[in-house]
Amino acid sequence: GFSTIFGYEEMISSLEIRMSSIIHPDDKERVRAELENALAGQALTWQSEYRFKCADGKYKYVIDKAYIIRNEKGDAVRMIGAVQDVTEQRRLEEQLASEEARKKKDVLQAIIYAQERERNEISHELHDNVSQILTTCKLLLEAAVQQNDPKYLQQTKENLQKAIDEMRKISHRL
Repeated sequence: GFSTIFGYEEMISSLEIRMSSIIHPDDKERVRAELENALAGQALTWQSEYRFKCADGKYKYVIDKAYIIRNEKGDAVRMIGAVQDVTEQRRLEEQLASEEARKKKDVLQAIIYAQERERNEISHELHDNVSQILTTCKLLLEAAVQQNDPKYLQQTKENLQKAIDEMRKISHRL
């Protein structure tokens, strides 16, 4: 297995693996502490995931599992275990997480785009409809003041009602 999976020609004992430079430096202390705790306690099994250095210098993710054999005093006397290469599984998990993050980003961008488009439509409605109606009201009021004619006031009243109705429509849509 060590030759096929990791490229080593000579056999390496499980304990040598855990205490040597074959374990990634960032994982080494954690793995050592986990193993020492399992051996010092009463645990019958031990498991750890870490990066394992191959003969070519590249690292693979592995899950190392072991059964601890203890004597009648409870002291650990032997370990039987196996190392499983999970590099491809971890790569696929990372790829999936990256894809999910990308999809979340795309959804957020679509939401922002939709909100911006809606705001743009509302601003156009406010500018094109309500603003023009109110400007017309202002002009009618000025004409009513200058000419002292009540028909301008009636038109102003009708236009104000239109502006109020438009604002209600926009508010209701929001």
